Amino acid sequence: MKKVLLGLTLALLFLLAIVATAAARPASVAPPRLASLSGAAPVTLLSDTFESGQTWDAGSTGWSIVTPAASFSPIPSPTHAAYAPEFGSPMLVYGPFDLSEATAATLTFELWYDSPSLVISPYTYCGAFLIGYSTDGSDFTFPTQWSGSTGQAWQQEQVDLSSWYEQGSQSTVSLLGDSQVWIVLSSSVTQPTWANSTEGSYVDDISLTATIPDSTPPVTAASGCDANWHRTPVTVHFSATDNAGGSGVDYTEFSTDGGRDWTQADSLTVQAPANHSGDGVHTILYESVDNAGNWETAKSDTRGPACAPKNVTATPGKTCRLYFKVHDALSPKVTRVVTITTRSGAVKKRWSWGYGTNSAGWHSFSYKCALPKGSYRIVVSGKDLAGNVQSVLGKAWLYVK
Repeated sequence: MKKVLLGLTLALLFLLAIVATAAARPASVAPPRLASLSGAAPVTLLSDTFESGQTWDAGSTGWSIVTPAASFSPIPSPTHAAYAPEFGSPMLVYGPFDLSEATAATLTFELWYDSPSLVISPYTYCGAFLIGYSTDGSDFTFPTQWSGSTGQAWQQEQVDLSSWYEQGSQSTVSLLGDSQVWIVLSSSVTQPTWANSTEGSYVDDISLTATIPDSTPPVTAASGCDANWHRTPVTVHFSATDNAGGSGVDYTEFSTDGGRDWTQADSLTVQAPANHSGDGVHTILYESVDNAGNWETAKSDTRGPACAPKNVTATPGKTCRLYFKVHDALSPKVTRVVTITTRSGAVKKRWSWGYGTNSAGWHSFSYKCALPKGSYRIVVSGKDLAGNVQSVLGKAWLYVK
């Protein structure tokens, strides 16, 4: 996976004395920097050991059998998928996989195969195990096949999906760049005499791995900070997470001088010296980088939370529920204020909550309507820990009928 850098440039306010005497250092744009690059790690798109079933699809998720229907035989081991020879060519299909951004893809599996050969003049009938692909889920191509026998032993097989060599031909095909790819296994027998015999195709430990570049930056959060005055040192903790399937977080760094100098660490303590030399507003910039070397775009926490209510219909003297949300992109805590006003803006009712956990979900509470019939405004506001008031003022209607 590619490395990804976080460029979270968050302004955190720390007032370290009762009276602020030092001016805050203005934030400057951090100069561009490069992280060391490393190759993307393979991602497993398919992995099946067939531990739960003795047939190709039993106990496995994602598999489907394409007609004609298959029949199954006893197997020499309880932990792999089997197909017994019969007249026809049933296909076992898995997919689709998204290889649109893959830079490499490899399919590996173990194969045990014993295909009898029968001569009925003037023809020779042989079975074969085939493996192929589809890019539409219905039109299947089989570049590779095995006939004969693996000598009563398991053999490891590997197929490079970036350069799938077609047996009997000098051409190759690449499935990289396709957004939908199906893998298909098939056991073909052309003589019904072999139906229900103990010979056939056995597959075990199949996997498909792909190298997909990581282009999503990690996300960094800060805790331990607020917009209050402090007489004692304040420690800020940074926590970074990378996207699912990403390359993982490499490191987090912070700057206290507007982005000119950076320190790699997961926490920072802002001191409160007795001589008041640290008084004032301290702006802390922080960001993270993942193991793919990509940086997140720098930001500054000067934007308050977004607020929203829902329209409500109420009856005088009856209880209804008011729904609202106050969500901030960076702050761990927010305040919440819900106000009911007339159309002209006169306040009829107000509820307020102090700093509480920031959440993207809806909040609700009961309200016994004491208003006469008419239309009223529901207004939702709030602020984050940095003191930023709402960036979006929430407005909805309360209809009293």
